[in-house]
Amino acid sequence: MPTRTPNSRKVARGQLASALAAQAVAVPSLAMGGRGDGPLAFMRRVVEVAMEAASGLARKEARGLEKASSTEILLRLAERSARREGDALGRARVRGLEARKRLEERAGGLLDGASVAELIGMTPAGVHRRYQAHQLLGIRGEARRIGYPGAQFVGGRTLPHLAEVLKLLAAAKVDGWAQLAFLTGSNARLGERTPLAALQEGDLAAVLSAARTFGEHGAA
Repeated sequence: MPTRTPNSRKVARGQLASALAAQAVAVPSLAMGGRGDGPLAFMRRVVEVAMEAASGLARKEARGLEKASSTEILLRLAERSARREGDALGRARVRGLEARKRLEERAGGLLDGASVAELIGMTPAGVHRRYQAHQLLGIRGEARRIGYPGAQFVGGRTLPHLAEVLKLLAAAKVDGWAQLAFLTGSNARLGERTPLAALQEGDLAAVLSAARTFGEHGAA
């Protein structure tokens, strides 16, 4: 088997970048509306950055990513790239994205409006009105899309008294991500239960008290 030298690896990266860039011509969103070879240059750059970040992965780490989601792979490569380039801000951003991903998983994932409408038996417009009235927790993402944490629904209904907690947090100017962190995180004031678990057990007064404290101090 021939030895892969640094130069041969560089050539291989260039060949793969060119091959994937050529495929981009078949993708309307990349092939249209660009100037010159803009889309192709972009694809080459994406591949080069990804392969450079992946080139130093240990075999065990690489195998661990074989079945990972696209998001997990991109986050890992982004973190490696930022570390290699000494980009402290980039690493902080990656850590923030990883923290949000963990929050999403802890919250049972984020559902779109149509899925929530089907789940609780109303129209998507009705779901959005509940979100605007702070009766449902929604997280704004890319393109201003709203994702609804699945953990706020039990048996096809919203958790009892959740709206009272959401309105209190919203009045304290606590944003959606911070609200989600509060609702899904263990809380010493609730005997290390999460506020969502405490609501399921009917302990509204204790949850409201914890929410007031969070609004005053925890989200600062």
